[in-house]
Amino acid sequence: SKIKRKLEIKYVYGFGDDFIRISNLMFSDQSSIAYTEVYKTKYKNFKNLLVNEDVTVDSFHDYNKYALDFLLEKEIISVDVDGYLRINKLTTVVYEYLYYREVINFWHFPNFIREEILRLKVQNIVEFDNSLFTKEELSYLNYNLNSKEFSNGLNLRNKYAHGSNYIGEEKQETDYEIILKILILVLLKINDDLKLTKLYF
Repeated sequence: SKIKRKLEIKYVYGFGDDFIRISNLMFSDQSSIAYTEVYKTKYKNFKNLLVNEDVTVDSFHDYNKYALDFLLEKEIISVDVDGYLRINKLTTVVYEYLYYREVINFWHFPNFIREEILRLKVQNIVEFDNSLFTKEELSYLNYNLNSKEFSNGLNLRNKYAHGSNYIGEEKQETDYEIILKILILVLLKINDDLKLTKLYF
């Protein structure tokens, strides 16, 4: 977790109450604004509804208009000249990616997306991290290598320390395969870091 990368920004994560609320309103299948009297539950979320249909604010129940006002205020959606609700496509790309994948590798996206991410950072919607590994990758490593985060982890780092315990051959082979996967992950992350550094700096 203390290993940093050469680039100042590596990963982007959603941050704060507004990010959570906007993401849930736009992409959750439990969002109340994904439902209208006309289209019922035809679409799994509000974003898909707006992408596929022409709806107005009046298409929704009064108790949902507070949520629509919030999304309008945050410029996630807008009203076009004909009165239909439209999504801000650029902003929605960032929110949707973070909602489903939880993390963005900043330099793997085109410049116009990076500019939008920087704009959201100013609004405290996202936060940056320059660790070599993502949070999920760190959890994966911690689970396999130590007991820092998980009490039921494999703790491979200490398991073979000093050769103090006999472990069956089959179990050793399984552990060896896990360590090989970890080694490949580490090499891929280092390679990615070096390539991006060479490309952008």
